[in-house]
Amino acid sequence: MNRFLLTLPLLFVLACDEFDPALYQAAEDGVQLANSCAEDSLPVMVPDGEFFRVNLETLSDNWQVDNCTADGARGNEGFFAVEIEADRRYHFHVNAIDVVDPIVYVVDSCDERVCQALHTASDCASDREHLSFIAPRDGRYFIGVDGTDDGGGMVEILAVAPNCGNGDKEHSEACDDGNDEDGDGCSASCRLEIERSGREGREPNDDFISANFLMLDSESVFSVRGNVQSPCDPEMYALQPPSDGNLSLRVLGPGGDPCDGITPETTLELELFEGLESIARHRAAPGECPELLDEPVTAEDGDGNPVEYFARLISKGNDIPEVEYTLELTLTP
Repeated sequence: MNRFLLTLPLLFVLACDEFDPALYQAAEDGVQLANSCAEDSLPVMVPDGEFFRVNLETLSDNWQVDNCTADGARGNEGFFAVEIEADRRYHFHVNAIDVVDPIVYVVDSCDERVCQALHTASDCASDREHLSFIAPRDGRYFIGVDGTDDGGGMVEILAVAPNCGNGDKEHSEACDDGNDEDGDGCSASCRLEIERSGREGREPNDDFISANFLMLDSESVFSVRGNVQSPCDPEMYALQPPSDGNLSLRVLGPGGDPCDGITPETTLELELFEGLESIARHRAAPGECPELLDEPVTAEDGDGNPVEYFARLISKGNDIPEVEYTLELTLTP
């Protein structure tokens, strides 16, 4: 298959290694990305789920993207485009072969002023980054591959548009049981479901797309156990409140006791999102556990649709040990 088409002027998405190794295949060589984000001259990629190999050393650092990424992007960068359908999931993944700390981001314009942080994967020092992306509209989107260090190196790049519900677990899918039903352990959006309080979170669950779905019911207290392995491995949970009320979230010790077992050098941050919008955040002091108390939540929006919230727990800093925890959620109607 000819993965790239040379475009003519008329031609116009927090990461780690939690996905099944069987998803990774040998990469093809000889692909050349554009050296700058120019909308009328980018190669257009078909997201067919096959890795291709690119040497960033043949490119240069000529696009200022500090406002697109959490880090200064000093490395050589390359660009390609993808024709994207609204409300469909796409996944972009970069593996570093040589010594390089990669960054991958998605923008809907080559105007640097429109970059959005939630469309960027550059959260930690790692030899791989992945980004899942759901576009708000149809159109051509632009993917940049960069690095936090000077220069470049060889990287492998993948773009895929997984089909949730076809029974084939693909990149960005935590599960795929071949149907579009909720409540059977794998949700209609291919998230792993935590059916009952007191169970353990399940990997992968490190971004909005693959967050474990907590099946809250009329019970006012729900808890889930987990393990923050590193700053590159945030823990993400999705939930839909069964009723309006105030939601409190507390991070406890692994046994549900008051916070214990947290080393003095560990800093944990707990954040609550309504959709993709952050509405509350608490970064605890080193060695302590964060909590968010009495945050107002609603069960439905003005059109009667369920409102989805996300809780994210992440560790901050370098060389942070693993942290076992219990996340307790209390909904007060």
